Amino acid sequence: MTNNPLTLVRSCALLTTIFIAGACSSSGNAATSLSSSTATVTVDRVVDGDTVVLIIDGKKEKVRLIGVDTPETVKPNTPVQCYGPEASNALKSMLPKGTQVRVERDEEARDRYRRLLLYIYRLPDNVFINLQLVQQGFARIMSIAPNTAHATDFAVAASSAEASGQGLWGAHTPTLNSLLGYDDNERLVILSCDDLGSCHAANEGVYMALRDGIATCASLMVPAPWANHAAQQYRDEDIGVHLTLNAEHANYRWGPITYAPSLLSGEGGFPRTVTDLWEHADSDEVLRECRAQIERALAWGIDVTHLAPHLSVITLRPEFFDIYLELAVEFSLPIRLPSTISAEQAGFPFRDLAAQENILFPDHFDHDWRAGSRDRVVQAITQLQPGVTEIHIQPAIDTPELRALGDTATGWVDDLALVTTDSEFISLVKNSGATLIGYRALRHAMRAAK
Repeated sequence: MTNNPLTLVRSCALLTTIFIAGACSSSGNAATSLSSSTATVTVDRVVDGDTVVLIIDGKKEKVRLIGVDTPETVKPNTPVQCYGPEASNALKSMLPKGTQVRVERDEEARDRYRRLLLYIYRLPDNVFINLQLVQQGFARIMSIAPNTAHATDFAVAASSAEASGQGLWGAHTPTLNSLLGYDDNERLVILSCDDLGSCHAANEGVYMALRDGIATCASLMVPAPWANHAAQQYRDEDIGVHLTLNAEHANYRWGPITYAPSLLSGEGGFPRTVTDLWEHADSDEVLRECRAQIERALAWGIDVTHLAPHLSVITLRPEFFDIYLELAVEFSLPIRLPSTISAEQAGFPFRDLAAQENILFPDHFDHDWRAGSRDRVVQAITQLQPGVTEIHIQPAIDTPELRALGDTATGWVDDLALVTTDSEFISLVKNSGATLIGYRALRHAMRAAK
């Protein structure tokens, strides 16, 4: 995995152990005050299972516990999640009002919401609160670089808690099949088309796959040159937004629809590679751009059914996944998540985090985006597991314009034949016993559960 651009590099953090009281300077600089103070901190109150308010030099500071994540109970516009009240009550019993604590910071002083990021140890027994929440099954791990000094301890504790069915690990979570109204042993398939809007050939191919073939949904690249044309051809098909921050073709460019300097490459338009994007993208600009893409699709009259990032670019980077999840919650939309990348490989439990926000996503999805899907798709159909499996293709009609993009065009043309005229493959799908569905079914189930 060392050469895979989707592999996250995690660095070890050097900790500063501190006791705080007169910690905040007049400027309110948390990093400076926390590293220089030598007094004790007092608990004012518990907000929820992973957030507390501490009194520092007479000032109340909201603190987010590093490395852990508990189900929501107080987040605006979010229903109380399973096992959330139990986690909140557990932290309240661990840290009653007036409790003195010792705290450790990691590399970053605050999160994007301006909360202090800390490890908390209760005094005088020196219980490591963050770790105890995981050990007792009240929290899952949320390891986000560079704040990973205790990540290994948390991972070991989480594995043990899950194996023994502690806390939330023993709570019943309904399967996606059951939420969709199917038996748990049934096999459901979403056959999705990527890159709608990328070019005229793709628009013709995607709509042909949906209207004349067995494809069930597609996703629209809003910033791409032919996106408006795709919207004009829309007839209430199952269409999501293919959140786009890359323009991977050497001779065919597109760029952001918002003012976003960090999302531009030196050759014009979005960066060609995922690595280039990750190295330069500003999180605020990513959020603004992705939100604008969804809003434009809605303004064009698309009944947006889901979100699916182009090249998986905002799926497997923690700071961008936070944006992905925020938008899914904001617009109440299911999302695409890979099942072929583990939480350990990604460096954070992205699927668990989505589940905690009550965001639905297919059980199985191979995020391989190489052109030409035949072998991958046939293998997926012959090896279907119970649950919902998403299989993606990139269908396009054969035109000189498409061929000018390079050798990958051959695979896209074959994708169209695969789902429209290849009788052998269509029979394979029908004989598999699978039920074809789209993302609209997931959106309906997700919104009905609120």
